[in-house]
Amino acid sequence: MSCPYTLVESDLDMGIEIDYNSPKDVGSDRICNAVAGYTLYDPPLLIVDFGTATSFDVISRQGHYRGGVIAPGIEMSSQLLHQRAARLPSISLEFPDTVVGNTTVKSMQSGLMWGTVEMINGITRRIDKELGETTTKIATGGLAPVVVNELDVNYKLESHLTLKGLYYIYQNLNGK
Repeated sequence: MSCPYTLVESDLDMGIEIDYNSPKDVGSDRICNAVAGYTLYDPPLLIVDFGTATSFDVISRQGHYRGGVIAPGIEMSSQLLHQRAARLPSISLEFPDTVVGNTTVKSMQSGLMWGTVEMINGITRRIDKELGETTTKIATGGLAPVVVNELDVNYKLESHLTLKGLYYIYQNLNGK
């Protein structure tokens, strides 16, 4: 049985423009997030996706995907620490009671969790400064609910942003 499908790529008519040196390099998940963010919120937008990578995507006031930042995700970083350092254990990804850990597990949790919070705070601040305006901030992805309440600025939590973007692209392509 065959089923029709559409690949989400930068050359589709989806309601936003991809202003990237090589538009085909933008991942379909990032495109879906940008479309959903632009459909649901007032731009300019900053979308942070807590997935395998922690990605930051910027959408201008005019609906142009401008690019962003890609950093290792929390889960990937944790796995690499465990795999590459002989004495570092596998840990649960949660905030410890204190920043200064008094066990290896709590020290790793602090570095991973608080390190991620400070990275997001810093990059958020730098993006807004570079744009010269304040963005509407959206958080999505598996660990977003764990991290978003610890950030310095208010992020709107959208757990299913990628799926919503896929739906909006489908609607746009089918004239709905």
